[in-house]
Amino acid sequence: MKKSFKEILGEVRLRSPNFESYHKAPRFEVQHLVASEKFLNSIDPKCQLKIDGVIKDASLYNDPKLLKKLTEDIWEFRIKCEGLEYRFLAFLTNENARRLMVTTHGFVKKTQKIPANELRRANEIRSRYMNKT
Repeated sequence: MKKSFKEILGEVRLRSPNFESYHKAPRFEVQHLVASEKFLNSIDPKCQLKIDGVIKDASLYNDPKLLKKLTEDIWEFRIKCEGLEYRFLAFLTNENARRLMVTTHGFVKKTQKIPANELRRANEIRSRYMNKT
């Protein structure tokens, strides 16, 4: 049985189609690093679609339910799909005159707080990335 587009997206809020939402410039572009891309590819395709939608919405709209600042340098994309809480940690940088949100890695959140080792990992990846560029 084929599922409708709305069923596939589940809890992603669909914005009303108006001129601004179709022509609004993104606040940033998103780039997935290898660890983030591997995690994304390991997820159910239905949730992959939802994650892509949430990340796109977060680039267009300032909504703390989608993207939350955790520390001075680290941000968190927040996605709930099929009873699981997916998180992608990221950082902002400016490259070649464009604002870029780089996702370091993803994980399934199992506790109320973000695990310290996940924040440490995101900071280490950010440091290596910034030293490389």
